[in-house]
Amino acid sequence: MRNYLILIGLVLLFLFVGCSNEQPVSNLNSEQTIEAKELPPTLAKKMERYMELDRSVIPDLQRSPGNNNMNVNDSIYDVYSVVILWGDILGMDPGLPPVDWSGSLSVNGEVSVEASYTIAFEDGEDSVLVDDLPNSAFWVSETHHDVDGIHFTVLYDKTVQYFTPPMLTLTTPLFSHSWNFEQLKQLAEFYPVPPVSGIAILSKQIIIQDCDHGILQGTWFKDSLVNIEAHFNGLWIDNTGDTVGIYSGIVYTDTNGVNILEGNISGLVTDQVIANLYGTWGYDDERLCPMCGEGHGYFMGVYEYVSGDVNGHFAGEFGDYSLPPLDITMPMSGHWRQRCAHMDFNTDMHD
Repeated sequence: MRNYLILIGLVLLFLFVGCSNEQPVSNLNSEQTIEAKELPPTLAKKMERYMELDRSVIPDLQRSPGNNNMNVNDSIYDVYSVVILWGDILGMDPGLPPVDWSGSLSVNGEVSVEASYTIAFEDGEDSVLVDDLPNSAFWVSETHHDVDGIHFTVLYDKTVQYFTPPMLTLTTPLFSHSWNFEQLKQLAEFYPVPPVSGIAILSKQIIIQDCDHGILQGTWFKDSLVNIEAHFNGLWIDNTGDTVGIYSGIVYTDTNGVNILEGNISGLVTDQVIANLYGTWGYDDERLCPMCGEGHGYFMGVYEYVSGDVNGHFAGEFGDYSLPPLDITMPMSGHWRQRCAHMDFNTDMHD
């Protein structure tokens, strides 16, 4: 009898422990029909800001490790800016259980899908998975009565003839859907997924026009092996290969834990400052590159000429995967582009 009582006690203990560990929701009734709703205006406005890709005004926007700086200015492409959010979109239910939104965004054709930036991803829990499939992006994401998301850049190769029109397909454990590229020119939809809120998508075609652009090449100097702060300098080069300025600056972490980049661009003949640099920086996720650790990272921000009539964006990487992680002097390189009409969106309305 005593043995039976012990056995029953162990079973009850197992059940109690199993029920007390809240597991993420990863499946629902597959027969439920999910219809698109109009995107709430306040949410649409917020997602519009995510399309600006300006880290200085969007604190929860981080560069995705999968970002490989695709050339959106190549004339063979139609370019689409796509923002997708998932989780407690409407912020109505603080009692939601953890929800698994891990999934993929892919296209059945000669189309590049880039997870450009993550939105509100939490270190150690959410991440973009690095892969070698140009037409797909994959991620791991779990929400806890909050919202995660990703900004995607999608490049549609206009030179390819398709027998079947390519479709952009979102796949998650709770919701899957496909859109054609005519829809993606102007799309704003919300898909409620009871009882875990839902998924919102905002997509627009970017109108490509020629704007001043170029590259930057230089050196990133860590102050010491134990201090992650650094300074940098290098050449600001235009798209013809001519050096048009010398850039320099510093990076540090402020008292609030925010990584700050500050610098300027000076002329070639004199050291007169012609533009200022503002931005952020960081080291790549060690989970994705255990061997490089703090030896490889990224930077991005905005530049503004002191005259006030020219401004734009810059972004790039520092470090070298072939170097030891503890190197103090590291190469840095990136791209810059003037903010101008190429960032205008297609505003034609489509049924």
